[in-house]
Amino acid sequence: MEDDIISNLRKAVWEYDKQGAIHWAGKALEEKIDPMEAIDALVEAIRQVGEGFGRGELWLPDLIGAADALQSAMPIIQEEIQRRGTRRESLGTVVIGSVYGDIHNIGKSMVGSLLTAEGFDVHDLGINVEAEKFLEGIEKHKADILAMSALLTSTAPEGKKVIDILEK
Repeated sequence: MEDDIISNLRKAVWEYDKQGAIHWAGKALEEKIDPMEAIDALVEAIRQVGEGFGRGELWLPDLIGAADALQSAMPIIQEEIQRRGTRRESLGTVVIGSVYGDIHNIGKSMVGSLLTAEGFDVHDLGINVEAEKFLEGIEKHKADILAMSALLTSTAPEGKKVIDILEK
């Protein structure tokens, strides 16, 4: 039973199935499967998709779909990890968001998913994030890394504004 659940959790990421990922993450917790094992399955699946993308066998929509499925399941599993008082070994803390004036989500979400899969604690501030909110996020989460997305030329100065404030 446990192997089937873990296999289906992986499969949900490979098939870009957000609802399936949510279902199988919940099922894993119902069946008392170690949440770290569930995260390992998600990480393995997103890595395989990422490697396929790197080899040119998969395309950006594949990576986005897999990242969406992973992001759907992660909060369920992370909540259980916190409830148990266990902690996943972290490579560091990342605060990520799209700068003020930019409403694009795809690249930011994909990077956030891949960073999570690699072992970073990622705090996504969302889109259209003002400079002050980035600074609050950095302080609140004690971030090691700040990741800002600015896909529009017109929003790039907002990223510089954040950097200028941090340098003071």
